[in-house]
Amino acid sequence: ADVVVAADCVYDDVATEALFDACGRALARRSGRIVVVALEKRFNFELPSLSVRAHGYRTFRRRLEEFAATRLALPAQRLVYDRGDESALELWRVAR
Repeated sequence: ADVVVAADCVYDDVATEALFDACGRALARRSGRIVVVALEKRFNFELPSLSVRAHGYRTFRRRLEEFAATRLALPAQRLVYDRGDESALELWRVAR
């Protein structure tokens, strides 16, 4: 496939590292391939820092710097449902 889609997979640092390791392998196997990542920043209380943080998101942004990445606009909402806080939703195009 020329497009790999990953959605709702940024939860913690370990899973996010694994996502980017898989993205690197997928992109290395075929020239012109892209990965599209859809995510929702999930904010939770963190006991060590006594703060609210989106676990995995800092790792996501740090690892994103290793690739040619572009944040995409969210598509228009087609179904009637509460998307929640839209500022927490992101869509990215990732390539080499």
